[in-house]
Amino acid sequence: MPRLVARVGRKAGVEYRLGPEHPRVRLGRHGTNYIQILDSKASREHAEIVYDEGAFILRDLKSRNGTWLNGAPVRRDTVLKPGDRIRIGDNIYELVADAPDEEIEDAEPVEEPEPSGGLRPVGEAPGQAADEGEATSQDEEA
Repeated sequence: MPRLVARVGRKAGVEYRLGPEHPRVRLGRHGTNYIQILDSKASREHAEIVYDEGAFILRDLKSRNGTWLNGAPVRRDTVLKPGDRIRIGDNIYELVADAPDEEIEDAEPVEEPEPSGGLRPVGEAPGQAADEGEATSQDEEA
């Protein structure tokens, strides 16, 4: 299920689940909001994200300093898509969709451990130095 990830602000890195289990997510300074924003530029009830028939809709709640989506002010209900960035005061949140499992499994490691516990570049045989087995221009001339 998609989530809102705090990218900038006091809670950077914190993730908030969205979806049917949270059909109306309020953002603002007040402690009763699902996402409390500790920023004097945020209104008590600043904005909300409503889950409606599979879509996430961002709504500004007549906040004093406005809600911004991808650098533009939110003036009416707007459907969100993955990668959208919401700014409230000095805080930025990004809508992130969960990646399919196959994308994670297809990732290639940068390094593999050697049996001795050391690291070597991927594709290099154990005990083979990076320049072993490669002819240099000096070897070819001799």
